[in-house]
Amino acid sequence: MPKKFTGMNQKSAVAKAKKNEAREVEKAKTEKAKEDAKWAEDDTKVLKKLQRKEEQELKRLEAQQKKQENKQAYESEMQNIGKEKPSASKVTKAQIDAIVKQEKAEQERERLRLLEESKKIVVPDHLQENMNRMNIGEVARNVNDALKILGDKGPAEPQKSLKTAYSDFEARRLPQLKEEKPTLRLSQLKQLLKKEWQKSPENPLNEKIMGIIS
Repeated sequence: MPKKFTGMNQKSAVAKAKKNEAREVEKAKTEKAKEDAKWAEDDTKVLKKLQRKEEQELKRLEAQQKKQENKQAYESEMQNIGKEKPSASKVTKAQIDAIVKQEKAEQERERLRLLEESKKIVVPDHLQENMNRMNIGEVARNVNDALKILGDKGPAEPQKSLKTAYSDFEARRLPQLKEEKPTLRLSQLKQLLKKEWQKSPENPLNEKIMGIIS
């Protein structure tokens, strides 16, 4: 039996082998392209994730720095206030002490003045009746001169003292002055009150002596 001719089968096998090899190469290229694409996609996601993380960390650091700056500014302001406050408090206290001291001194002077006034001779109601006993040419230059010239030989009727009269005048007039001049201090109001008292008809000296003293 004759042998079969195998030349064409070998060529066919070689061609088939090359075709298979080309197919495998193409397949490998495709797989590699897919793998590269996958890695590229993963790298992009990783990069974005890292970028977001860096942005968050940067924001956290900025917020922390701002918080620290605010804290330092607050502490600095509190220290400045703490340094200034005792000084301001000390000045205010010194001013208050000076005002209180001045008020007490003025009140004490007023008390002594009223005490001296209360020691003066009380003018009797019948003093006007004794005017006919004045010697011709005698002149009263003050209260004591007038009382000395006139004498006091009439009935000893109880009279209001200067102190009592002034107290009544002050109790009535001082509240009115406070309403009329609310911006004045007590010492200033009492000075005005004193000036009014010197001219007031409620002053016994004005009531009984003004017509006599020249």
